[in-house]
Amino acid sequence: MARYKLLVGVHQDERGRDYVAKDIVQSSRPLDRVFPNKFELLKEKSTTKETPVKPVKVKQEEPEGINVTGDFPDALVNDFKVYRKSRWHYVYASDDLSLPLNNKGLTSKKVNSFIQNNI
Repeated sequence: MARYKLLVGVHQDERGRDYVAKDIVQSSRPLDRVFPNKFELLKEKSTTKETPVKPVKVKQEEPEGINVTGDFPDALVNDFKVYRKSRWHYVYASDDLSLPLNNKGLTSKKVNSFIQNNI
């Protein structure tokens, strides 16, 4: 419930209580908007000290394997990353290296066509 200061006149709340200028009224209704220039919304005094929160950067884990993105021009141009693990290639979105876009490993010959199909 918000608290409002009655600035002018009189007011009767939903319970039938009467208020006069300078009284404090508690209401769940936005009295300052319902009765413009008649009520002033009182700010709640915070009892807790607010501490600014610094954003924490989470280091994204690199996928297993060797980053071979440079071998695939289509990956570079379309913002993909390609990692080779053993003889299989896995394609990732640059902003999410947690899960490859392909479910099964690809041979090097199929990487570019996979990228073209996922643009």
